[in-house]
Amino acid sequence: MGRIVFLLGLIFFLFNNYSVCQEQEKQGCVQVDMNTVKETIHVFTDRSYYAVGEEIYFSASYYANHLSSSSKAEWSKILYFELIDSIGNSFIQKKFQLNHNLAVGKLMIDDQIPSGNYWLKVYTKWMRNNGVENYTYCPLVIVNPENLNGSKFFEISDEDSKSELGGSIDVKLSKENYGKREEVMLVFQNKLANSRDYTYALSVVDKGANVIQPTRMGVSNNEKSELAVVPDIYNISISGKVVDENTKEPQADAVVYLSTIAKQSYFTTVKTNCNGEFVLTLPEPPAQCEYYIHAIKDGIDLQVQIDNGYCTQPVSLHHSKQLLGDEELNLLKELMINAQLTQKFAKTSPEIPIKSDSIPKFFYGRPDKIYTTEKYIDLPDVKDFLFELVPEFAIKRKKKKNYIKLNEITTWGDLPVLTMVDNIPIFDHEEVLNISLQKVKQIEIISTAYVAGASKFNSVINVITKKNDYAGIKLPDNSVFFNYELAEIKKAKGSQKAPNSFSKRIPDRRNTLYWNANFDMNQEDGTVKFMTSDMPGKYEVVLQAFSHQTGEVFHVIKDFEVVAD
Repeated sequence: MGRIVFLLGLIFFLFNNYSVCQEQEKQGCVQVDMNTVKETIHVFTDRSYYAVGEEIYFSASYYANHLSSSSKAEWSKILYFELIDSIGNSFIQKKFQLNHNLAVGKLMIDDQIPSGNYWLKVYTKWMRNNGVENYTYCPLVIVNPENLNGSKFFEISDEDSKSELGGSIDVKLSKENYGKREEVMLVFQNKLANSRDYTYALSVVDKGANVIQPTRMGVSNNEKSELAVVPDIYNISISGKVVDENTKEPQADAVVYLSTIAKQSYFTTVKTNCNGEFVLTLPEPPAQCEYYIHAIKDGIDLQVQIDNGYCTQPVSLHHSKQLLGDEELNLLKELMINAQLTQKFAKTSPEIPIKSDSIPKFFYGRPDKIYTTEKYIDLPDVKDFLFELVPEFAIKRKKKKNYIKLNEITTWGDLPVLTMVDNIPIFDHEEVLNISLQKVKQIEIISTAYVAGASKFNSVINVITKKNDYAGIKLPDNSVFFNYELAEIKKAKGSQKAPNSFSKRIPDRRNTLYWNANFDMNQEDGTVKFMTSDMPGKYEVVLQAFSHQTGEVFHVIKDFEVVAD
């Protein structure tokens, strides 16, 4: 039974129906009513004030009115996070994958970031079609002890909110005052109507450190717009344009080839649209991976231009201009001291090394056959190896050049063999056949039909070299190797931070006593336990909620105090 692997079906459907010229409409591109899909994002963070070197823990809830009311899947699969200042300069950029309409994770604050007011900018690729004013912005304050200046800080305004759906949430503590390193138990009683339609985030922090933030939530505007960016409906997508290298004119119907250079390798192809544009969806390898991209069309010298994965449109934001008072400045000072001491005594876990001799898993999964070469080192090159030992293929000659052909007669017999070296497509079979066998570790073959994106092949040959150096083959001048940051995938449950116990010899000066990005009040009878730290003072339990049904946001706050011995 022939093996036919269809990749990227859904992204091709979107690209062909929304941004690519359809076959029956070669003269013009399709326009889309942007009102058909609207997305909203709301972000909760464990605190509003941070010191450099700390981590921002967040919970991002997502909602979209789908094309079909019965659909419950995300329209976009990836959320883009940026920490920006008031004029849009980006200090942190990271991508996170949505899981059941929720993305949870953390962002490390670099110690070079200056003190000041910042915004956590969150958006999807789809939202980029309607401009930066429709993104979600979450205001934060960051302090750096190297350049602390109280006059530069502005207070984040506090806006109260409550449920409009009816009902409430009661928060009870076992008592009002606690000692250092004492266990605290919270009990929640949820009286909200349709409580399961909410996402809850729970944090326990110094009183005043978590100002309830009036985030700006992005939605599509009311104007029609030509679609410029397609959504990340499966995983992160790479978009770009193919142009003539000499004239810089866009090239339609060019074939773009993409390969990953990783242990879980990937390969696919796509054709450019009438404007020379393309979209490729990536798989889910580790967080960062090296890619190879190359385009071909009728012998034309082509150039592949890859779009920036993040939004580059300018933005200007402002906090309410109120100088911080003595209480807020003292809180910031305490946050800095606690963060510095926590970092000093923090224990780091050693990284687990990756074995260099592990066998790569290539895009086609398990090959039909693997031919190892160590037993046949006397053979001079790949050509003789295929001729003598691989009966599935024959060496033919045409126009004074050798090429590889599948021996078996199939429906797709006229289609080419996909020849690869270390997962890189090599279209000149002569170069592959001339590789010295001393450089080759093994040869993997798929002897049946294979579909990868926009291209069809009657079989696959992948030559794996010993040094993973492509056997010295000169790759096309217009090919590009590049690194591309992929999305982090975090499980929504079990995301609470802060250990329950510290060694008595290590100071416990946590600024966040407890954080749960996806708190489920229906589990364990709505109870939560955590330990106080070594720092006496007033603390507050902050429960924030977002309704996936209405977009409603509200919060509940409960105070308690840790007293000195």
